[in-house]
Order: sequence, then C-alpha cells, then structure tokens
Amino acid sequence: MSKRHLRVVQQEDSSLSSAVNASKLDVVVSGLVTFADAIAALSALMALDAVTNSDSQDQSNSEPLQKQLAAMKKKLIA
Repeated sequence: MSKRHLRVVQQEDSSLSSAVNASKLDVVVSGLVTFADAIAALSALMALDAVTNSDSQDQSNSEPLQKQLAAMKKKLIA
C-alpha cells in the first residue's frame, strides 16, 4: 500500500471512530436527560402530595374554629 492510501484509510478510521464516540456520548446524555426528567416528575408529585396534605390539615384544623365561631354567634344573638 502506498503512504497516501494509508493516510486516507487512517482518516476514514479516525472519522468512523469519532462518529462512534459521538453516538456513544449521545446515548449517555439521553440516558442522563431521561433520569433527570424522572427526578423532576417525582419532585412534582412530592410537591403535589405536600400541598394536598397541607389542605386536608388546614380543613381539620378549621373545624374547631368553625364550632367556636358558631357558638359565639349563638351567644351574640341570644
């Protein structure tokens, strides 16, 4: 083989190797993005759960206050 032919083959191998490495990197990055999206979704679900629990606690805490308010209204009317 001639030196020129060897250089062309080496350049093609180098280009192919770069393309393979780029593809591998693309797969790794896609996996990381998917993992980050899953974490974001889990975080949103946890925040929604916290808000839901907070609302139900607020409602249960307001029941005694509602009873006291009703009793005070009765006393004022009477």
